[in-house]
Amino acid sequence: MAKAYEELELKDDFMFSVIMRDPKYVKPFLETILRIKIAKIEYPEVQKNIDIAAGAKGIRLNVYVEDENRCSEDTALTLNDGIVKIILNTKGTLDDVSPEMKRLLDYVDGKGVSDTFTRDLEEAVQSARQNEKWRLDYMTLQQEYRERFQEGKAEGIKEGKIEGKIETLYEELHMTVVEIAEKLAISEEEVQKIVDAL
Repeated sequence: MAKAYEELELKDDFMFSVIMRDPKYVKPFLETILRIKIAKIEYPEVQKNIDIAAGAKGIRLNVYVEDENRCSEDTALTLNDGIVKIILNTKGTLDDVSPEMKRLLDYVDGKGVSDTFTRDLEEAVQSARQNEKWRLDYMTLQQEYRERFQEGKAEGIKEGKIEGKIETLYEELHMTVVEIAEKLAISEEEVQKIVDAL
């Protein structure tokens, strides 16, 4: 069961996406994670910067970041594609992060505000909870999720029935793949795939 909109927190994909649309939150967020001062932030694809569609599996935040030095090279990073992935874990126990990062992770984990930035984030979350357009977007998204779940469930049942029929026709009635495909009006490839899995 999905959370009610008024219960969403920053750690929830939808809330994170609406808060991080605003550069005033993205900038300190990224500065804390990357441990650099950022001169400016640009969203290279304005319409696609944050995808909160039903098919989204998480949040991808595409931003162009320019630090104060304009150019910085870390020779320890030797990636062919230039992409660096940072995974944040609020349940980590190594204490190998900065105090600012620890406070941010604790806030995301639901442990409350502990500094100016986490207080700003909490105020943004509270404000977002009052936004009726975002509430409607969230409810629409949840309805899409429910519909896709039901469609997937129905498709799974249908596939299970077809697999059962193919198994019966193949193993009990000793029909060939061609005969089964013709009888069920499906492709021979589909039948062969199921027969191979038996």
